[in-house]
Amino acid sequence: MNTKLTKNELRQIARRLIVDNAYRQDNSHIEKVTNSPEFINARVVGLYLSTDKEPATGELIAAAFASGKRVAVSAYNPQTRLYDWVELLPNMSLVEAKYGIMEPVGAESINPFEIDACFIPGMLFDKRGVRLGHGAGFYDRLLSQLRVNAVIVGIAFPWQIVDTLPVEPHDIFCTKVIY
Repeated sequence: MNTKLTKNELRQIARRLIVDNAYRQDNSHIEKVTNSPEFINARVVGLYLSTDKEPATGELIAAAFASGKRVAVSAYNPQTRLYDWVELLPNMSLVEAKYGIMEPVGAESINPFEIDACFIPGMLFDKRGVRLGHGAGFYDRLLSQLRVNAVIVGIAFPWQIVDTLPVEPHDIFCTKVIY
């Protein structure tokens, strides 16, 4: 992929790739994530409630609960118009919220410093761990709240991996990307 493209041009290409590769989406990432040392060693995992365009996380959340882990997810805060970390509990009801993202009903905030490993989606990732998101900076803000030694792992489909992506000063790199 041409690295001279802007982030917005890359997002347009990624949107087409998502549509073109919808039939190729599988759950091969589940076992890779649950067997990763980052997941195994974490007491508190940051996860996302996946949309149909992202690697699914339902089984990851179930595996986290089954192994006694606490789970943090993002929830939109209408007062700040930003996302905060909240604790997802087993059997919590979910509701569709801002941007069509599911969120737990009545979740309490969780201290981001408690998160040991955070597993995140993206539109594209490069081999250095650079993540291209949707462009609003929500994940960069969320990730900046984590403690310095927290592990950040991107979860992607193989076709979401490119050689290099443009980097801006506020971008937070993934420690690794699982695909």
